[in-house]
Amino acid sequence: MTIRQQLMMCGMAAVWCVSCPPGPADREISSTTQADVAVASDSISDPSENSADGPPAVGDNSPQEVAGSDSLIGWDALDIGMQADVVYRPFFLQNNPRTEALDGKRVRIGGFMHGGVSQPSNLAEFILLKNNRCKYGPGGQADHLIRVFVKEGVRVDFTTEMIYVEGVLTLQPEQGPDGNTWSIYDLRGDAFSSRKRL
Repeated sequence: MTIRQQLMMCGMAAVWCVSCPPGPADREISSTTQADVAVASDSISDPSENSADGPPAVGDNSPQEVAGSDSLIGWDALDIGMQADVVYRPFFLQNNPRTEALDGKRVRIGGFMHGGVSQPSNLAEFILLKNNRCKYGPGGQADHLIRVFVKEGVRVDFTTEMIYVEGVLTLQPEQGPDGNTWSIYDLRGDAFSSRKRL
């Protein structure tokens, strides 16, 4: 079952908001530095490093070093000025030259999980939002979210805390049933970490 079908089944209106205004999380994510990344805990990386009981979930209290912390990007690197309820066109990339350069590159980015997940634990995919006021679907801005596909063997559980996702980012526009573009970025996630709010 796709994320789109899951959202339709769980009542999309209940988890979407009216707009994607900047929130406190935007300031936190955009001001994230390499030092902040070092503070991040609960990293999940190579499943071979995990115990025989299976890989730990995001939220376990086992801090590990985060691989590739130099690949940290902010949401401003993905902002191409798309408005809500529009169809993606390649010329939008002219609004932010950094975006196209990230296609196919390994990145690390922080955000919030969308509530429309199929199960609370061991997720195979989820939507990562710029902030917890953003939405996926009608009324959403496609450049304010990423469809994350979790690498097989890596465990990630739903969390309401800010989560960092690391993997290869690709430009992969997804058209919704309304004909508009619902997302434009996919990320093959293979490392995840969360940081508790202070």
